[in-house]
Amino acid sequence: MSNNIERKVVVITGASSGLGEASARLLSAEGARLNGRGGMALAITTDVTHCEQVKRLVDVAVQTYGRSIDLGPP
Repeated sequence: MSNNIERKVVVITGASSGLGEASARLLSAEGARLNGRGGMALAITTDVTHCEQVKRLVDVAVQTYGRSIDLGPP
């Protein structure tokens, strides 16, 4: 994977174990900024089946990292 992940804001669900944890480790190795590697990470408990919780996650991420999020084409 070499998609220039450095300095990108990434949301990973389920990062405490399994595929989410593996994704976090891979992205960190590719240059994503995670706490364990001297960077930044933000943990927000979110149930992705609840729209209001996902919206809160996005809002906090944008407030924290100062970026807007492009969700791609509708």
